This record gives sequence, structure tokens and C-alpha cells, in this order.
Amino acid sequence: ITGTIVSVAGAQLVIRDHSAEELNVTLTGNVVVSGVVRRTLADIKPGLFVGVGALPQAHGNQRELRINIFPLGQRPNEGH
Repeated sequence: ITGTIVSVAGAQLVIRDHSAEELNVTLTGNVVVSGVVRRTLADIKPGLFVGVGALPQAHGNQRELRINIFPLGQRPNEGH
């Protein structure tokens, strides 16, 4: 889920997603939470792992929606 945290009460979160829908989330004891900070292309450096979210286009190419720059040492599962 990607969105804005509306409220936190113990293990309960309310998150507003991109369509303004509010989602109730119950956290487990081993939850990992990360944040998103706006960066520029200049922040992409050799050795960093990046992930690109994209949508297929009619002509066969992909249009990027978002580029994630992961911290050093953090490398999520690779895939398409």
C-alpha cells in the first residue's frame, strides 16, 4: 500500500491511498515501514540499486511512473 498515514492507534493504521480512499491496516509485530522522499536524477549514483515502476504503452515501450532509489545495502527482490 502506498499512501499518506491519516492516523495511528496502537497496531491500527488508517492510510489514504492515491484515489483518496481510506484503508484500515493492522500491523504485525514484524512490520517494516518505509518512506518516500522526492529526489532528482542527480541523486542516482553508481552502486545504488534502483527500481522503476512503469506502464506498458500501445507502441510496445514502457512509460515510467516512478523511480525508487534504495539505500546502500538494501536490495529488494529483482524482477519485472
